[in-house]
Order: sequence, then C-alpha cells, then structure tokens
Amino acid sequence: MAELKLGNITKQISNNLFVNANTRAIDPCYWYMELFDRIPVYQFYMEVHRSDADEKIDIYNVIFNDLISSGEFEPMLYEYNKSKKKEKESSMAFLNDDEDSTVWDDKDIYTSRFYLVSKNEPLMIYYEYDNLNIITHLGTEAIDNVVEKYIKKYNQDNDKVKCYAIVKDPDMYLNDFDIELDGDLDYDMYNEGFEEVHKRIVHSIEKDKNGLYLLYGKPGTGKSTYIRHLIKECGTEDRKFIYVPCKLFDALTDPTSLNFLMRNRGNVFIIEDCENLVTVDDDIRSDGITDLLNMTDGLLSDALNIKIICTFNTDYEKIDEALLRPGRCRCKYDFDLLDKDRANKVAEKFKIQKVDKDISLAELFNPEETFMEEKKKRIGFNVK
Repeated sequence: MAELKLGNITKQISNNLFVNANTRAIDPCYWYMELFDRIPVYQFYMEVHRSDADEKIDIYNVIFNDLISSGEFEPMLYEYNKSKKKEKESSMAFLNDDEDSTVWDDKDIYTSRFYLVSKNEPLMIYYEYDNLNIITHLGTEAIDNVVEKYIKKYNQDNDKVKCYAIVKDPDMYLNDFDIELDGDLDYDMYNEGFEEVHKRIVHSIEKDKNGLYLLYGKPGTGKSTYIRHLIKECGTEDRKFIYVPCKLFDALTDPTSLNFLMRNRGNVFIIEDCENLVTVDDDIRSDGITDLLNMTDGLLSDALNIKIICTFNTDYEKIDEALLRPGRCRCKYDFDLLDKDRANKVAEKFKIQKVDKDISLAELFNPEETFMEEKKKRIGFNVK
C-alpha cells in the first residue's frame, strides 16, 4: 500500500470507525439473513497490511471510507452492551449523516461494528479476525466485481510480487519468493501497440484453460520485467505463476511428476531463456518440444489446464512451427529494440541521456556499461 495514497485519505477518516469490536458477539451471517432473508453461502476474505507511514491509521478504515464515498454502499452499526455482558436489544440500524455513533455513556460501555451493505444488490462487507470479508448469496461474480472495482488495489504491496519456483529434493514442491517491482506497467517502455498485446495476454490467462505464450527478443528488451508485471496483475492464490528452470523441464514432464502437475492445475508456468527447448535442430523435433505440445494442447492439456510462458532470445522463425498453431499459441510477441523516438520519450521522462538510434532498455538505462562493452571489444589485436 503506497504511503501517499494513505496520506491523501486519512483526514477524512474517523479513528473510531471500529470501536473495540468484539467479534465473538457478532454474527455477520445472522444480520445478512435478517436483511435479505437468504443464507450468504459465498464468502471472500483478504488480509490487508497496515500503513507503514502511520500505524495508528487502520487500513480497513481507509477501505471502508472509500466504499462509503463511492455512494454504492450504506453503513450499518451493530451495538452491544459490554458492561452488562449481554446484547442491548440486538440493535442493528442504518446510520444517519448527523448521528454520532462514537459517544457512549460512561456507565454503559458499548462495542460497535460497522457493516457495509450494497445499495444495488444483496452483498455485505465487514471486518473480522484481521480480514476484510465480503458475503453474498448471489455467487462469486458479484464478489469479483466488488474486489476488482474497489478492493484489488489494496491487495498487494506496490513494490513486491509473489512468485513460486519448483524445487526438486528429491520430490517436487513449490517454494515461494517475492519479486521486487517498481511502480505499474509503463507502456512507454515498449513499442507502439504493446498495450493491446498486453490486454490480449491478460484476457487469455484469465479466461482460457490452457495455452502457450511465446515472448522473444534480444537480451535487455524488457521480457523479464514484463513478466513481473503480468504476475502482479494476474497472479492469485488459485492462479500461481511458477518459475521452471529450463534444465528442470525434462524432470517436470517425466511420468513420475504427473501427480505434481495435477496438484498445480490452473497455474501458469514460466520457462525463461529456453532456446534449446523450442528450436528445431536439422528438422528433428526434440522430446522437449513434444512435451510442450502435449501440455498446451491435447488430452493431457485438458487434464492439466495449465499455461506456459516461454521466453527466448532467438528469432521465433527458428522454433518448431507446431508450437505456433492457433489454439495452442495464445500469443507471440517480439520484444524488439525500442525505436529512437520512443526511447527518447523515456529518456526525457527519467531525465537520462537521449539516443540517436533504436536501443534496448538495458542499454538506455545503463549507457556506461554499453560503452565499456564496446571498448572491451576494441581491445587486443584487431587484425583485418
């Protein structure tokens, strides 16, 4: 959660939005049934980190304030008498704008809990056990809409993305790790038309059951950086992005690893720098290519429901044509050198040296290293 985002909002927040909430005395499902006469069989919950800028500000207050300000949710207040250790008339009521719900009689100590109720459909949002909860009886789509519109932006740190790697010791298992990420995806870092390519990839990863994605181009053109942003946008608990070392791919496709693959149905596998895996040598198809074909299209792919992202530096014309078949290859994209005009636009934005030619991102941001590499090439006996 970005500190600036919190800093712009905290002045609008009542610090008593949650007053000593006693979760054991509150049953959200009960109040949902009282309001809508239905059982909320669908639930979403998410832990949200507090602000590093000010630990006294509860991030849940920030989210609730955003939801109320949207005009699509109405707050309700639950109260019970803590000093008498019994509920006070089981009060649950919508709040009026002029009602001060945080002033209590000193002799009768009350605890309170806010619920947010959607004005458009039966859906309730509340806080419990360090989690933000959404309940409804309508189905997961109603929850997904609220999460996508209001909650998703709070779900991850802006500078870290969770990824997974396959470990074999001796059996296969997943080990998670964080990837550093600075800011959102900047389309200026790529050539014209990349935004539409990105939208197609995201749509395919979220909607298609399986498929192959081929990302190719010279080193330093932004392939790995793009994958980090893709993980941030599309990665979920049910859709993990799993890094596969190219040398481990053979072990992954071994019949003894089928149980591991079945346990990871619906996930996205990333294989970087896999030229040797996808290219054809003297028109002879390797076992690795055959395995890729089976995993991304066919009976095995129907069982696994996995997607595979392959990155490589060679020209895609050198790879096996069977990998490019529509229906199997969901997307292929050439991360070409950034054209001069685009590169200078980036240079101006980041106040770095402008260029007079098409250039890779790595060379654009590290001109000194590029100069040293060229200088090294000229050292020695240059016999012509």
